[in-house]
Formats: sequence, C-alpha cells, structure tokens
Amino acid sequence: LLQDGPFGNNFQLYTKEVCVSKSACLSMTIADFGWNGICCSYGDGYYRIIVDGMVQKYGGDFGRTETTQIGDCNLNACASDESMVRVELLTDRYGSETTWELKNGDNVLLQDGPFADNFVQQLYTKEICVSKSACLSMMIVDTYGDGICCEVGKGSYKIFVDGVLQKSGGEFQSSETTQIRDCQPTTGPVPFPTALPVTAAPVSNPTSAPTSTLTNNPTSNPTSTLTNNPTSNPTSASTSTLTSNPTSNPTSHPTSAPTSMLTNNSTRNPTSSPTSTPTSKLTNNPPSNPPS
Repeated sequence: LLQDGPFGNNFQLYTKEVCVSKSACLSMTIADFGWNGICCSYGDGYYRIIVDGMVQKYGGDFGRTETTQIGDCNLNACASDESMVRVELLTDRYGSETTWELKNGDNVLLQDGPFADNFVQQLYTKEICVSKSACLSMMIVDTYGDGICCEVGKGSYKIFVDGVLQKSGGEFQSSETTQIRDCQPTTGPVPFPTALPVTAAPVSNPTSAPTSTLTNNPTSNPTSTLTNNPTSNPTSASTSTLTSNPTSNPTSHPTSAPTSMLTNNSTRNPTSSPTSTPTSKLTNNPPSNPPS
C-alpha cells in the first residue's frame, strides 16, 4: 500500500497517507541498516502510525528491523478444536547463542534460531495452530551457558496460548524446558477385560432366580416362625401353656407288683394285733391296753 525511503541524512519529518478498508489487516515494517534503529544513538528519531486520527503505534528504539501489526488481523485463525500458540523471543546481545523448539510429545512443531548478534535487542515471533489436547513443551538453549538475561541484555521468552500468557522466562543457564500444558499419561488398556461383573464367591450351582434377601441357613421346608430350641421329635401341634403338675393318668403302664421302695407315710407305732379292718386314718395316740 505504501513505502518510503531511504531518506537523507538530516533531522526531517516525513509523512504519507492512504485510505484503506476498515476490515484491512495492516502491518508496517521499518528497517535500519546501521542496526541501531532510529533512536537514540544519533538522534531522537521515531515513527508513528495513526488510524482515523488515533495513534496506533509509536516507536524508534529497535535493532535491525521492527514489524508492527495494525488492526484485528485474524489471518492465522485456528479451527474450533485447535489453539493458537505464539512464541515470542527477545534476544540478548548475543542472539547467535540462542535456539528454541516447541514440541508436541516427541514431534517438533516450531523452532527458531540461532539469531543475529547486535547491541540492540531484537524481538522474534512465531505462531502455529495445534490441537487443544496437544501436550506442549518448549526448550530454549543458550550455548554459552548464561541464558538470555541478564548479563548482556535483558532477553526473555514468552509463550501464549489463545492470547493468554502461559510462561515467561530468560534467566537460566545452558537450557530450560517448559511444560505448557498439564499432560497426564493415559493408563494402558486392560488386556483381557471381563464381559460381566465378577462375583465375590461364585457357587458351582447357582440358583435359577436370585432371592430378594440372603438367608443365613435356608431350610428345605422353612417354618412360619423360628423356634428357640428345636427338638429332635417335635409335637404335631404346640400346646398353648405348659402343665405345672403331672396328669392323673400317666402315660406309662402300672406294674402288677408293688414297688420295692417304702411309702412316704409309714405307721408311727404299729400294733401287735392289727385290726381286721383298717381305720380310715391313723390314730395319733394308740390305746394303753390294746385288745387281746
């Protein structure tokens, strides 16, 4: 759209204008072949980019070149299942010592460097679309072993994912590796998964239909109610109450002979001549002269 220069060796202001579409994606690159920008070694030079009267960018302190993007340029839009990853590297004065690479697992996605040595630090940018599930890591290397900050310049690196800063650094020694996402390894598949749930203690002959609740010791013909102490020969029907006194008709048959044991109530004083007919009850005091 526009270009200008080289210019004369004097402190002069140069201006150019152009009309562009409001949706245009604009960028401007300024170069200085003396590698010291336009400020501030040999004067306070600067550049300004103005859109519809509003200053969009102002600068002048750079090294070899500087590129400025103007407007909302979405040329590198990613798919819905992807993320935009941007790596920015600001070198120290010895850019030739620095390299970096961005990986997804073991696959290298982006890399850059070595860069140019200069006394004015230079910003380098690279972008790429990656899967949202990608496991990303970046390794930056400095061959001298003093990092990119802060002995010979305040160099730094920044990693953005979808415009959000994920990591920044620069103060390291020979190398530094940064994990950008929390990548967790997946567990391996089961070699022989079971088709059905495993029972804790399977039986050899399972029942055809499961019971609703487990019984401790099931019987073949369970009673309606449990007895406390079952007998070996249970009665056909239980009595309502126990008899406290034995019945007058015992179950065992009487013997034909008297028992050998003494009766409980023996005569206290037997007579020498018993009467032919026994009295109905014992006399407490026998007569002093019994009949002859």
